[in-house]
Amino acid sequence: MIDLVRSHCGLGSQLLAGIFAPSSSPARAGRSRRESRSSGSPRTLPPPPAYASPPAAWGRVEHVEQLLAEHPVRLGFERHALHFEAESPATFVDFLADFYGPVLGARNRLSADGRWEQLRGELIALSNEMNLAGDGHFRAPSEYLVTLAGKLA
Repeated sequence: MIDLVRSHCGLGSQLLAGIFAPSSSPARAGRSRRESRSSGSPRTLPPPPAYASPPAAWGRVEHVEQLLAEHPVRLGFERHALHFEAESPATFVDFLADFYGPVLGARNRLSADGRWEQLRGELIALSNEMNLAGDGHFRAPSEYLVTLAGKLA
């Protein structure tokens, strides 16, 4: 977003970003993967570069304000929530693997050497923990932050 503000956000234009909050289902899945690495589970993906902030951090107002503090932008924020629903926790994980960038990328990278099934199992276990549906289906709340950035004069 910083590069977009710097290069593509002209005077009077605005950028909009919707990012899952740290407490959301997708963000918790990423955090669980990082925590499993530190607890002795086999490492499934390399850590991000040192300069990169975790994707879920962009779902916190304070983090976005800090990152964009040096840029001449007006920021606005809105919080919204949705419920992910699927036939089962496993179906939800498979949906993420098909359509949600970080999980899709992990699946593509890990499938080549047979490590995807391990991570998929961890994500299904986490989805079971977050599941509010008591009937075998899957339903989990997920909050997200909408950030609107407009370039100042």
